[in-house]
Amino acid sequence: MDRKAIEQVFSTERLEPYLRRHNGNFEKALEHYKANIEISESFYPGLSILEIGLRNNLNYQLQRRFKNINWSLIVLKRSRRSLKSLLAETATQFTVYRYQQA
Repeated sequence: MDRKAIEQVFSTERLEPYLRRHNGNFEKALEHYKANIEISESFYPGLSILEIGLRNNLNYQLQRRFKNINWSLIVLKRSRRSLKSLLAETATQFTVYRYQQA
């Protein structure tokens, strides 16, 4: 694949930091870009586990907060309070709960 085709796929803007780092050397910049992709890929399993754990824990805390497995329906019905304030309040309560458990 030639440079023009690669830049069309990835965009010049995306490759620019790599080209600057390697003084315009396209081959080195592309190698660096590929290495960055490989390094990033190594984080995916851990990030996936973190995301699942965070989502499940948030769901658990919201179920505790509203004393209902269908907490999202309760939130939708409470139109006077924003979801943002409810989540902030729940996060604060979770922090206090975690601190008390320590």
